[in-house]
Amino acid sequence: MAALTWLADDPRTQAVFEVVCHKSELTGELSPIALAQARDRGDRQASVEAVLERAVRIGQLPGDTDTRLAARLLHAFVSGIMCEWVLDKEAYGLAERAACLADTMLAGLAANPPRRRHRVRPRVRPRANMV
Repeated sequence: MAALTWLADDPRTQAVFEVVCHKSELTGELSPIALAQARDRGDRQASVEAVLERAVRIGQLPGDTDTRLAARLLHAFVSGIMCEWVLDKEAYGLAERAACLADTMLAGLAANPPRRRHRVRPRVRPRANMV
């Protein structure tokens, strides 16, 4: 949520997002920016994954939640909102709606989180009246 309100309230950050998301490739003289973004993205990924692992430990998410994939899902959601919003800032007030957007994403994650692949499926017993 903080990232969304920060973007909504900072015109300089909005200009950077427009360039990064929609107007250029980060090559040549911009490659240091690409490297910094990759490092920052990795740090954010690890932080969010740690929060999700804690949520699993305390029972807020199922034990077989794929926390790595869930962290990537959350990152994609937030970065997607940011990149799309800079294209049409008049669509809605990002700062005012950030909490609602975050709550909606988290509710979806809690209701149906991605699961680790090695989940054991329960055996299905045939019904008594079936031959």
